[in-house]
Amino acid sequence: MIQINFILFFFALHTFLTVNCSKYRFYKITAFNQRERRVLYAIYTKEKTINFLNGISNEAAIPIDVAVQEQYAHTLETELHTYNIQYVYFTGNLMDTTKKMNFTPEIDISNSFLEWDGITHWVDAQVKKNRNLQKIVIAKTYERRDIFILKISNGNKKPIVFIVGSEDGKDWVSSSVILNFLIKLLKDSDMDNSLLKYFDFYLAPILNPDGFVYSKIYDRFWSKNRREFFPPISCLNHSLSVGVNIDRNWFHQKVSKLMEEECKNIYIGYEPLSEEETHTLSYVLNGLAINMIAFINLKGFSKFITIPYAHREPTSNHDIVLDILTSASTTLNKIYNVTYYVDTSNRLICKKTGNI
Repeated sequence: MIQINFILFFFALHTFLTVNCSKYRFYKITAFNQRERRVLYAIYTKEKTINFLNGISNEAAIPIDVAVQEQYAHTLETELHTYNIQYVYFTGNLMDTTKKMNFTPEIDISNSFLEWDGITHWVDAQVKKNRNLQKIVIAKTYERRDIFILKISNGNKKPIVFIVGSEDGKDWVSSSVILNFLIKLLKDSDMDNSLLKYFDFYLAPILNPDGFVYSKIYDRFWSKNRREFFPPISCLNHSLSVGVNIDRNWFHQKVSKLMEEECKNIYIGYEPLSEEETHTLSYVLNGLAINMIAFINLKGFSKFITIPYAHREPTSNHDIVLDILTSASTTLNKIYNVTYYVDTSNRLICKKTGNI
C-alpha cells in the first residue's frame, strides 16, 4: 500500500509540473567567483519570487538551477546582466531538478556538513517519521529563516536537557554533533538503556541560521548574524557593517572597546538580548527553567569543558559541577584517549561577557 501510494503521488506531481511548466522560466546560473556568489546570495535571501531549486553552491563554476514565474523573469535577468553573471535557459527534464530538491535518497548526515536547505529538509523528514520528535519554530531571523528547536520525548514529563549549537556562523561542527546525537536518541528510543527514559531533550542545532548560511556561501570565517544597521555604518575597508555576535549578546558586563565597535567580528550589540536569536531563546529557556537539569552550549573549538561564568566568579555549585565534569573528562580519556580540560571559561579561555 505504501509503495502504491508513493507511485500515485509521484505520478500526480509529474502531471502537475508538466501542466504548470509554461508559467515558469528555468535557468542554469553559474557563479565563477566570490563577488558573483555574493550577488546570488543577496537574490536568494531577498527575492522570494525567485526559487533556487538546489540552493547556492559554494564552489566556483557549479551551475545553480533557478525557477522564476514569467512575470518576474525580467527582474532576475536585469540583475544578472548588471553584474555580468553567466546564465543559460534550462530546457531539460524538470523532474530531474525536482528529484534533487525533494526525492533524493535519505541523506547520511553522519559524514558531511550539510547546507542549510539540506539540514531543514532532513529535519522535516525525521519529524514526519518519528512520533517522539517535534519541531518548534520559535522565531524568524533577520533574513527570514526559521530559528527552530527539536523536542525529543517519549511522552512522560521528565527533567530537561537543553543543547544549543552554532551560535557562531562559522561553527559547522556543533550543529553536526547535535544532529548526530539526535540520530542516536531516535535509534535508541525504545531500548531499556535509552536516555529518553530519564530526560526530555530540547535541541537547537543552529541558533544562527543567517550566519551559518553566509559562512557556507561567502565567508568561511563569518561569526555574526546578518542584521543590517540603520542608518548604515561604514567600516575602514569601505564596506558596511553587518551583524551582531550573538555569542556575546547575552547579559553585558564591562567589556573592551573592541566589542563595542560594529565593524568588529566580536561586536556585542547595542544592548543585552537585542537580537532575535538571543531574545527568543532566553524567553524559551525561562519558560523551561523550572524543569531544566542541564544546559549545554556546544562549540566547535578546542578540547575544553567549561563551566559558568565567563564574566565573573564561579557559581555557588562550582565544586560539585567540576567533580562531575572532571569524571566525564576522565571517562572520555579512557575511551577515546583524548584529554578535555575542565574549568570556568574565564580561566581556560578569557574573561568576556556572553556565552563562550
